[in-house]
Amino acid sequence: MSKSALCFVASLHALLATAPALACDGLVVDEAWVREPPPGAEVAAGYVRLTNRGAAPLAIDAVTSPCCGHVMIHRTEQHGDSLRMVHVDRLALAPGEAVTLAPGGAHLMLMGLAAPLTAGNGVRFSFACGGHATEVRFPVRADAP
Repeated sequence: MSKSALCFVASLHALLATAPALACDGLVVDEAWVREPPPGAEVAAGYVRLTNRGAAPLAIDAVTSPCCGHVMIHRTEQHGDSLRMVHVDRLALAPGEAVTLAPGGAHLMLMGLAAPLTAGNGVRFSFACGGHATEVRFPVRADAP
């Protein structure tokens, strides 16, 4: 391969490596917040409204954040007199559909907190949809908004 071709390939590779990920087409994330956990806690909960304003179905197949080891989507199920959290692998949204993750129901579970989360600060999240991602900042709050 010629020197100019190698330079072109190297430049293209560098450009692609630094390009931002494409957003999840049609995903709107709002009403986002994280509840401030008690001191010393290793887990926290996040809440958000997710809306598919696109023309095609979409599925959130991963949520990540640098604030913790991993993030899981949980739904709450009633079993007799007790409530149980159940992991959701994928959250599918039809066009026009909205899902609210709220206290007492479905929520984001932040596990293995890297540092204490305190009210007034923010936490970055990335919602992955089929190889694309939407980045969002959640404020940390002491109580529900």
